[in-house]
Amino acid sequence: MQKKQKNESSKRDQFTVVLEGIRGDIRVFGEGVENLQSAFQMLSIKFDGLEERLTSQILSMKVEISQTKKELSRVSRKLLH
Repeated sequence: MQKKQKNESSKRDQFTVVLEGIRGDIRVFGEGVENLQSAFQMLSIKFDGLEERLTSQILSMKVEISQTKKELSRVSRKLLH
């Protein structure tokens, strides 16, 4: 009877050790996921800023191109007349 109890106790102890190991692995995995989420959030913020800057620069270029076209038209009309 005692041998059976010791065997059950030993199995329970082994099971507990395995569960604690799994719990630790899950905790480490969760921390890794949190780090990835933080990194992705930072990248998202950087990309948003980049998008805003590029949009602003593109709009400026469009204005400059439009002005250049108008100036070229004006010069062309002068040359032709």
